[in-house]
Amino acid sequence: MVTTAIVALALGALLLPSVVTAAESGFQVSSYIPKHFSDFLWYVQGSTGFNWSDVAATRVQRPYTRLLSDEIGNSYTTGGASASTTLQYRYETVPRSFTLYCNLGASGSAFKDTDTANSLDSFLVRQSVDQEVNGHYLYLFANPSISVTNFLDDELFVGASVSGNISYQRYPKYTATLTNRQSTFPDSESTYQYYTLRQDRTVRQPQHTTNYSVNGELSVGRGHIYIGQYAATTMYLVDELRRNGFIRQEPTESQMQQVTEIVYQQRLKHYVDYRLRRIEQLQAVMNYLKSEQIATIEDPLMPLIVQDVWDYFPYYNRSFGFQLRAGVGLEYSRNSLKAFADDNSFTTFELRHRDSVQALDSSANGSTSHMISDDRFTVSLPYLFARAEYQKPVNLKWQVEIWGDARLYIQASAADRYLRRVAGTMWQTIGADTAWDTLVSGQGYSSEFNYKKFYSASVSTQVTYIYNSRTEAALSASLGYGHLDQELKLNEIASTGPTATNTVRRFVGPSFSNARFSLALSTEYRIAIPTTLYASIGYSTGYSPRNFITGYYKYKPQNFQISASINHYIR
Repeated sequence: MVTTAIVALALGALLLPSVVTAAESGFQVSSYIPKHFSDFLWYVQGSTGFNWSDVAATRVQRPYTRLLSDEIGNSYTTGGASASTTLQYRYETVPRSFTLYCNLGASGSAFKDTDTANSLDSFLVRQSVDQEVNGHYLYLFANPSISVTNFLDDELFVGASVSGNISYQRYPKYTATLTNRQSTFPDSESTYQYYTLRQDRTVRQPQHTTNYSVNGELSVGRGHIYIGQYAATTMYLVDELRRNGFIRQEPTESQMQQVTEIVYQQRLKHYVDYRLRRIEQLQAVMNYLKSEQIATIEDPLMPLIVQDVWDYFPYYNRSFGFQLRAGVGLEYSRNSLKAFADDNSFTTFELRHRDSVQALDSSANGSTSHMISDDRFTVSLPYLFARAEYQKPVNLKWQVEIWGDARLYIQASAADRYLRRVAGTMWQTIGADTAWDTLVSGQGYSSEFNYKKFYSASVSTQVTYIYNSRTEAALSASLGYGHLDQELKLNEIASTGPTATNTVRRFVGPSFSNARFSLALSTEYRIAIPTTLYASIGYSTGYSPRNFITGYYKYKPQNFQISASINHYIR
C-alpha cells in the first residue's frame, strides 16, 4: 500500500501541468546547459536526533537438532547530538568534471540496547536470556573523496573516484546486565525431578574503536547530468515578479535565455568584498529586465523580491539528465576494537521434586574478573557494478530523481584476529562449603571468511516540492535486496593456566539474505541567507532470513528515526 502511494505520487508529479505562461512555455529548466560550472561550499552543521529499532526473529527447526522453538528479540534506542563541517569544491564543463569533498565532524550519543531470547528443546529445557546494555559514546570522523569524469564524445565518458573514511569511536560508559534463566519441567511419562538455574551478570566495559576504509572505482558510461540551477532561478524569479504584478509583458524564450545567461555569469563571478559582488549581481538582473521592458523597478518592493529569490531559492537540486555507468571497484577497511572489562557473575542452581517445595540439591558460584581484549577485522571487497541516475525538473515546483545500483562482489574476503586475557577470582558454594580459586585464562583466534556468493541491488527515488523561495519538502523511498554465502576457517587457541589447546575448524555458511524498504519525509527552511533548518522523519522495515547450521532464522527488523539540524554556510 505504501509502495503504491509512492509510485502514484511520482507519476502524479511527472504529469503535473507547468505553471508557466504560454509566452515562456517553451523555456524549461533543461533549456539552458551551462558550458562551465564551479562552486565552493563550506558550511557547519549541528544536529540532534532520536533513533529506535526493533528486530524479531524465529528459528525454523532442523531435523537433527533438539530445539522445538527459538525466538529472539532486540530493541535499540539512541539519542544524541552532532556537529560537523563540510567543504566541497565542484568544477564542471561539458567535456569534464571534477569534485573534491571532505566532511569532518563529531557526535555524542546515549544508547540503550535490549536483547531477549526464549527457547525450548526436546528435553523440555526452557531457557530465557534478557540482556540490557546502557552507555554513551563519542564519535569522530573524516570523510574525504575525489571524483573525475572525462567525456570522450558527446555521450561516452570514463570516470574515476576515490573516497575514504577515518573514524574513532570511544565508549567511556558501556554497561551490560544479563539475566539467564534455565529450567526443566516434568511431564507425566519421563521424570519427577526438575532443576532451575539463574545467572546474573554485570559487565562494565569501556572500549574504543578505530576504523580506516577506502573505496575506489573505475567506470565507463553514457549520458549527462546537467546543472539546472541557473534556468530554475530565472523561472522562479519571473514567476515571483508576475505574482506580485511587476511583469509588464511576458518574456519571450530568447529573453529568458538572456536572463539565465546573466544569472549564470553573475553566479560565477568572485570578488574580495562579498557585498559588492551581491549588489552587482542583483543590479545586472534588474537592469536587463528594465531595458527589455519586461518588468518595472520603480516600486521599492521589486528589488526586494529579486533579492529574496537570489538569496534563498533552493536551486542546488535542480539538475536534469540521465546517466548510466558500469565498472569495477574495491572496498577495503580495517577495524580495531580494544576493550577493558570488569565482569561480575553470580549463578544459583536448585534441583527439586515436582511434589515438594524443598530443594533436593542446591549450589551457587560466582566470579569477579578483569578482561583485556583486542579485535582486529580486515575486509577486502572487489566488485563489479552498474549504476543509473535520472533527474528531471518536472516544472517550476516539482523535481523527480531516481537512482539504481547493482553490485556483484568477486573474490571477496575478510580476516579477523582476536586476543583476550582474563584474570580474577571465582568461588563455588555447595551446601555449607565454599571453595575459592584464581581465574587466569587466555583466548585467541584467527578466522578467514570467503564470500562465495555476494551481490546486492537497490533502487531509490525522491520527489521534491518547492513551496516558495525559502521552503521545500521531499519524500524519498528505497527498495533493496542482498545475498551472501560464506565459508569460515577458524583457528582457535585457548589456555587455562599453563595448559593450552589449539583447534582448527571449517564451516560452510551461514548464508544471509536481506530485503529492505525505507520511507522518509524531510523539509528544509532557509532561516537566513546562510542558515537553513532541516527536519526529517523516517521509517524502514525488511525481511532477513539467515541460514545457520543450527537452524533457519527469519529476522524482521524495523527502524524509526527523527532528526533536526541547522546548516550555516560560511561561503
